Amino acid sequence: MDEIKLKPKTIASYFSTLRTYLRSQGIKISSDDVKDLISLPSIIQELRIPLTKDHLKLLLDYSKPERKALYLTLLSSGMRIGEAISLRKSDFDLSIDPIQIIIYGRFVKTKNR
Repeated sequence: MDEIKLKPKTIASYFSTLRTYLRSQGIKISSDDVKDLISLPSIIQELRIPLTKDHLKLLLDYSKPERKALYLTLLSSGMRIGEAISLRKSDFDLSIDPIQIIIYGRFVKTKNR
């Protein structure tokens, strides 16, 4: 699989599926056998570098005006896009400075508030 340029995660996923299938057919492969006999390619994680303020300003300058408020809300709050899109007027508490946004658990990835 490595010769046909599959990514390491894909190869690991295929192997896991094959191992599950073999187990369902009554063939068990021990972890020691896998470690000794099979060499899976290592998964290389790239270093993720955050955007600088200058890059963010540049992106905001070139974005559509109706999207700027969304992008600024995402940047300042740390919300995910799905959480921000699910907001309603009633979720904003304008009586507090700065404005407080209430995000309900059903819209959050972890399903709790």
